[in-house]
Amino acid sequence: MSEKVVDHLAAGYEKVKKGVRAVMGGQILEYEAKTILRQGQSQGLSQGLNQGLIQGRMENLVQNIQALMETMNWTAEQAMDGLKVPKEKRGEIYEKL
Repeated sequence: MSEKVVDHLAAGYEKVKKGVRAVMGGQILEYEAKTILRQGQSQGLSQGLNQGLIQGRMENLVQNIQALMETMNWTAEQAMDGLKVPKEKRGEIYEKL
């Protein structure tokens, strides 16, 4: 779009056209708002991936506990002992069982 404007405004002034195109032609300006947006998107993606990994691990652990309870006829406590689940995590797991 800027090329069309330069062509019309600087008609007959080739050096001016060439100079303006060198400065404006395709150069992308970086604004603080763009930088902040990109950083926010990057942080959001990173946090989302981390939360997804944590959630996936928790679901996998719950499935393993349920499998031990079913196949070995163990209690939830015995299954968590067998999988060496820390005591502080057990309350959260009981909610998901």
